Amino acid sequence: MSIAQRIDYARSRINRGDRARAVDVLRTGLLHVNPTDDNTALDAATATAAALLAELTLTDGDPAAALPCAAWAYRSLQHLLGARFPETRFALKVLAAAHRRAGNLTEAANHYSDLVRHHTTAEGPRALPTLAAQATLALVLHQGGHCAQACQLLARTAATHRAVYPRHPDGTRMHHELTRMRASCLDQGHGHPQEPTGHRATSQPQTADRRPPA
Repeated sequence: MSIAQRIDYARSRINRGDRARAVDVLRTGLLHVNPTDDNTALDAATATAAALLAELTLTDGDPAAALPCAAWAYRSLQHLLGARFPETRFALKVLAAAHRRAGNLTEAANHYSDLVRHHTTAEGPRALPTLAAQATLALVLHQGGHCAQACQLLARTAATHRAVYPRHPDGTRMHHELTRMRASCLDQGHGHPQEPTGHRATSQPQTADRRPPA
């Protein structure tokens, strides 16, 4: 099979719940790849296969193994396609998630911030992928101890999501996460200001750099 055929076959196996076979067919097709060296992929299909393999490896609970593969895939796709292509944004999402699962919260926040920016440019500030990445960035910031910044970002994101997609289930999840964040701050006696729960965004969400303070 060509690498493109391997990707299609792996996705079909994933859809059928057979992740083990998907991992096997991708790994076999990437035996020639060493993700720890400085080289990049010669074609986008090989890099996309590496990103998909990294996602599956991460789902199986091994962020340490997923990280080099995800980083190589993202670096390759940036070089081959540029940062705004869907394949590159997918690889960046996997890389950010791998850093988060590995406990590298500063790196994860930086990558999610980049992902928000690239989704905003490609699809708009109110697109579902943009808002989803922005909400995840808020969760990572909260994990890293930047709770005031996280609550403010998630409050704006949830308000925009509710205004644009009032029946989408992610809105409820965002509301629950925001409630959890605020309860955590109250339990720990934090005194930072909070945006009102009923705030509704009337303009586009802010997507400026949300990297955590040094």
